[in-house]
Amino acid sequence: MRPLKASDFSFRFRAGVPCLLLVETLGEWTGRCYERVPNDGAWRTWLRKMKLPVPELPVGEDGLANMRALRAAIYEMAQAIHGKRVSRQDAVFLINRCACHTPRPRLLDRSGTALAPLAQVSNAHVLALLAADAIASFSSDARGRIKECASPTCPVMFFDRSRQGERIWCSPTCGARIASARYRRRLNSGTNYRLGATLNIWASAA
Repeated sequence: MRPLKASDFSFRFRAGVPCLLLVETLGEWTGRCYERVPNDGAWRTWLRKMKLPVPELPVGEDGLANMRALRAAIYEMAQAIHGKRVSRQDAVFLINRCACHTPRPRLLDRSGTALAPLAQVSNAHVLALLAADAIASFSSDARGRIKECASPTCPVMFFDRSRQGERIWCSPTCGARIASARYRRRLNSGTNYRLGATLNIWASAA
């Protein structure tokens, strides 16, 4: 197994829906499990890239722990749907509990012609939006499009948005990498076969 590089810790956006993009902030769930959101600054960067609200106050270790717990619950449910099994009830409970903190909608101000200022955004509000997306994705008739990348070295969960629903790679890069590896194996196999045949001819002639 190759050592981790700095680029491995950069954010990837291959999963297709916000809740699974959150899952993607942990690298290699079935392998080395490396963290892409180690601190408050990284969390805020990810939220901005996602165009989600950013908490006004520092999140702290408790807030990051809450994010990671929700992330693990979403991963468990995505795996259950993909594997056609019943999800653990603690995962269902945690997602439902997080969704209850959905921020209030924008309201009209006193004039009735403009929007009132946004209330303070908390980390619980942000997690509620991600939990609500998980609920919508997992309860949809399209939940069968939740898949795991077919690459043996890339266990990314993703939502298949292809027209026929037959996509098996999380991204074209993964598909190209596998195709390239298969081509090299076939090429090496053919080279070894030709070399063996040539040696056999030489041995026969000797």
